[in-house]
Amino acid sequence: MSKRTTDHTLDERLKVVLCILDEKKPIRAVAKEFSIGHSTLRDWVRKYRSDGIDGLIESNTWRRYSQELKLEAVNYYLTGKGSLDETCARFKISTSSALRRWIKRYTSGKNIKSTSKGSREMNRGRKTTLEERTEIVQYAIAHDLDYHGAAEKYQVSYQQVYGWVRKYQEDGETALHDRRGKPLASKPNLTEVEKLELRIKELSHRNQYLETENGLLKKLKGNRKEVQNARVGIHLHRFQAIHDYHKETKAPIQLLCQILEVSRSGYYKWLNHTPTDDQKENEWLLAQIKKVFRKHKGILGYRRVTMFINRQFKTQYNRKRIRRLMIKLGLRSFIRRSNGYSTKTSYVNIEDNILNREFTADLPNQKWVTDITHLHYGLGNKAYLSVIKDLYDGSVVAYETGHFNNNALVMDTLRAAMESNPDATPLLHSDRGSQYTSKEYRHITTQAGITRSMSRVGKCIDNAPMESFFGHFKCESYELKKYKSYEDLVEDIDRYIRFYNEERYQQKLNNLAPIEYRYQVVA
Repeated sequence: MSKRTTDHTLDERLKVVLCILDEKKPIRAVAKEFSIGHSTLRDWVRKYRSDGIDGLIESNTWRRYSQELKLEAVNYYLTGKGSLDETCARFKISTSSALRRWIKRYTSGKNIKSTSKGSREMNRGRKTTLEERTEIVQYAIAHDLDYHGAAEKYQVSYQQVYGWVRKYQEDGETALHDRRGKPLASKPNLTEVEKLELRIKELSHRNQYLETENGLLKKLKGNRKEVQNARVGIHLHRFQAIHDYHKETKAPIQLLCQILEVSRSGYYKWLNHTPTDDQKENEWLLAQIKKVFRKHKGILGYRRVTMFINRQFKTQYNRKRIRRLMIKLGLRSFIRRSNGYSTKTSYVNIEDNILNREFTADLPNQKWVTDITHLHYGLGNKAYLSVIKDLYDGSVVAYETGHFNNNALVMDTLRAAMESNPDATPLLHSDRGSQYTSKEYRHITTQAGITRSMSRVGKCIDNAPMESFFGHFKCESYELKKYKSYEDLVEDIDRYIRFYNEERYQQKLNNLAPIEYRYQVVA
């Protein structure tokens, strides 16, 4: 008899057998690990031991077992001379399941016969003409519906003879016409039942088409937002929608391509596409871009994303390439917007605009700028942030947070800057706020040898570096969430200024962070 085919390749069988023989693993454990039956494993081991790797090759040829061999094998097993595997090996029986069937048949009192090709001959049909079919049917009817005799006489299958006779008895000789591949509508004379069946079939096909069209268009609309890969093409989202919908519903590919107006060959070319090295690299870049962008909560534009990736992986990717991939991912950084407010000025203890918008410095602690901004937390509560920034590298020299916009906040910030830089005598630029025109501020700066400079009235651009810093802070941190308490706000301010000084790479600083750039000079 023919062996039952399996889904296991030769390499898989050999691997399983070696696990049992070389690694000494129990058959039960191997069967559970690879989801294979115990008897199948024993058969493979037996065949490998007797014939080597050739015994594991799947054979599709028919094999005949005589009645004498079957009886001898059954008696050999029943008399206890050997186990199932040993009996199969001795009499060269393909599988132990075949031996079990013989034993069951023998012990139940049934006769054991030689293996024949009867079932194969019964199922072996051939092409016939209308005249032959008519003659075969008439022979079968004339011999009391002897289907076997008709099949053997005319060398056709039993199923063919049986089907032809049934058709002939129901609809006469016209039913014996070969109508395979021809629609019901092409039949010359339709009965009322056939017309109704044809109409039902047409409506069913129409309903299936509309259902498929509706579902596919929904899938296409969703894929426009979801599909984010490095491949380039005008129909990629359509091919992806066809692939996903076919996987879910098993709808015909030809129908799906027809609905979306793409070629079937184009779909299979997309499906079997092998990515190029550039596409593989772009896929990797897409993953890294999303990782960096999400890590920093969407505050990075394509320039700073390029800096982060190049520094982290020691690469030299062009920012235009990163920008193109960010557009494909739909990633856009938060944009700073103007608040439109100004500071009330004072006309006491004011200073000239000595800085005069020269926002560059040759050395650290040469030029400082300072300002205050207000923040909100909780239910309408206000907090104030005072910052001093060095124009050499853009680093934050000192900062203080408080509940009140008073002189103490500014003086604490100034003292913190002087303590961290005790020998510094910079030019310190501010606006004309009341804190900066106070006598206390004038006294402290004079004693420290600090030169004061102040913006002109209504000219906030005179202190552009500080406005820029506050804009970045609010866009990249403060406006991204709501603060329930003052402590949460202070914690976020500390985190951002640490990030700004140590991790916020800037193109004008040779892609370095402010503190890194500052240490270059010290070194």
